[in-house]
Amino acid sequence: MPWSIRKVVFSDIRQYHNKWFVLKVTLLRIKYTRESMVLSRPNDRMMYMDKQKMDRMDSTQRLNMIGIDRIMEVLDIKPDDEIMDVGACTGAFSLPMAKETSQGHVYAIDVDDEPLEVLKRKILRESIDNIVPIHVDNDLTKHQHDVFNSGIDILGVEEDSVDKIFMCTVLHEIEDKERFLEIYHQFLKPDGKIYVVEFGNRGNAANQNQHGGRGSLTEEDTLSFLQNAGYTKPRIIKINEMMYMAVAEK
Repeated sequence: MPWSIRKVVFSDIRQYHNKWFVLKVTLLRIKYTRESMVLSRPNDRMMYMDKQKMDRMDSTQRLNMIGIDRIMEVLDIKPDDEIMDVGACTGAFSLPMAKETSQGHVYAIDVDDEPLEVLKRKILRESIDNIVPIHVDNDLTKHQHDVFNSGIDILGVEEDSVDKIFMCTVLHEIEDKERFLEIYHQFLKPDGKIYVVEFGNRGNAANQNQHGGRGSLTEEDTLSFLQNAGYTKPRIIKINEMMYMAVAEK
């Protein structure tokens, strides 16, 4: 084979190998980026939340199914209430809460920073100044140190300073439910209350079909978890045919 032809062939081969190398590196980068995204998310309600899921969380259909109007009525928020919205996501409850407690604050807590960024943009757009978005790395039960002593530092909220703790369809996602509830117990004022909204059987089926939900808790189990975590006078309030709310005092 003449040298000129071999030179062209070798050049084509080098170009082919170079392109293949670039493609291989690109694919590896995509692979490791996806893996790191998965590994960096804890297991309990900490999956990567894409825009479609955030839109579903805010959808009118979902909020009507959950019974947001009835929930806000039961919460009976006072103008100076200090509230924790645990699992706040994009602020479906934090925003109306903040408007009710005009002299207090809403601590919007979530393990996923993407929806909290959406919430921050809503806060700016609606000129709300009493919502405090708080991002935590996990559900706090995963911390190796004594969260009962350092939880105040983790969340930046003082002990015995909160009137109401609210969590909507969060508890069933948590692995160590009693410890999770115990950790938040310290933030309630002596006369404070916790409000836990969960799916009943029909609500769980609808949630799984429409929104990819992962399960539910029976009313009895939720009451038991609250009682074992140190809360008093736990009771059930029916929100609608699909949802219930467990209410307890400190």
